[in-house]
Amino acid sequence: MKKKTIRILSIFLAVLTAVSSLAVTAYALNWDGSSAGGGGAGTSAGPNGYAIMTTDDNCMIGYRFSVVDKNGGTKNGKVIDVYRNTRYANQAFNWYKFTTKWNKKQLKDNQNSGFSTSKTTANCYKEADMGFAQSLPVTSGMSAWQNDTRNLNPVLSKLGIGGISSLKNGDKVLVEPIYDVRLESVWHSLTVTEIALYGKHILGANSSGGASKTSASWGFISEYT
Repeated sequence: MKKKTIRILSIFLAVLTAVSSLAVTAYALNWDGSSAGGGGAGTSAGPNGYAIMTTDDNCMIGYRFSVVDKNGGTKNGKVIDVYRNTRYANQAFNWYKFTTKWNKKQLKDNQNSGFSTSKTTANCYKEADMGFAQSLPVTSGMSAWQNDTRNLNPVLSKLGIGGISSLKNGDKVLVEPIYDVRLESVWHSLTVTEIALYGKHILGANSSGGASKTSASWGFISEYT
């Protein structure tokens, strides 16, 4: 009887594992790439639509940082995301993201290469663990924030550059806001460029996305951005 119970439990756990792995796959977004764009066939929104979580500063959950040289190359090939210490940002830290993390220059150069999303925290950091002198601000305060070397040096260190003194003539620090966005009923943490790339997949390379004030169409995002 004991052996039979163990066998039943083992089968039950195996089924649970299989179901959970299927659920993860079902929520991921994928596009294999196309020079013409498209592929999503103008996919219409489901009941939850395509939406930004909030309309105030809470929708901006963090920043993507990278450094490019005077030729536009990403130094060390590294890009990181830092999430603000807010309620929404702490939730979004574990949401779906583009599996390959690129800055806007890299995304532009690889816009026809396709993309996938997955639950990953690779090269993602929480503000609380960065040791900044001041809290990460909303976008209107970023100019003043990044002028303090005590804020920028921890970022450059994570990028493998060292600090301000290691930057060379022509180097530029790219700072891109990250937003909490619902795509096809699943919450994602994305930059505006990533949202635009998703729009290209759904509507095609030459589509402007239209306009809509409701979450019943893609235009809800295109109008916001």
